[in-house]
Amino acid sequence: MYKISKLTGKIYLNDIEIIQDDRLEEWQTMYQWQLNGGTFDEVDSTDEELLEEKSNKLINLQKVVLQKIQNYTRALSMGKSIKDDLDYFERVYTLKYEIAIGTKTDPLNTLELEANLEGYNSIQEYKELIINKFEQGRGFFEIAMQMNEVLRKQIFVDIELYNLDKAIQRLEIIDNLEDTIQVDDIQNIFNKVMSL
Repeated sequence: MYKISKLTGKIYLNDIEIIQDDRLEEWQTMYQWQLNGGTFDEVDSTDEELLEEKSNKLINLQKVVLQKIQNYTRALSMGKSIKDDLDYFERVYTLKYEIAIGTKTDPLNTLELEANLEGYNSIQEYKELIINKFEQGRGFFEIAMQMNEVLRKQIFVDIELYNLDKAIQRLEIIDNLEDTIQVDDIQNIFNKVMSL
């Protein structure tokens, strides 16, 4: 049986003193709370603890989602899946583009060989295709990264206004995206996220 000394405030269990350190006040508070019918398992989180938990979840989720957006953006700008080796394709497509516009040399005529493999009648037609696809991909990448930046700033505004639940909802929409999204889906996803 717990007892508390009115004179010293010390706590005893079956007449044995159980606490004598600087946590005495904490133990006295818990003892009083227990006398009033509470149990240690029923302690509710304080508003401050809940806010800290949401903030930590938000920070971790934001890191994951912003990286995911960058991966999707890279993949879609090259017409690839996020599961592909994006570093490889980025290097290859950049090299092909530089050869096509004439800033790099092609001593082995690799673009001409590729054009033949792809069934093009002329190397010029294939170079134009490479240039157009690369510039369209770069254009998409720039727009998507700007959307990413707007989202990042919106999350900070949500945090400043203590709209943590809304910020988490925005990030979860993107975190739950399927790997099969297409370029045409991006505008609708962006609008959905920003309209919360």
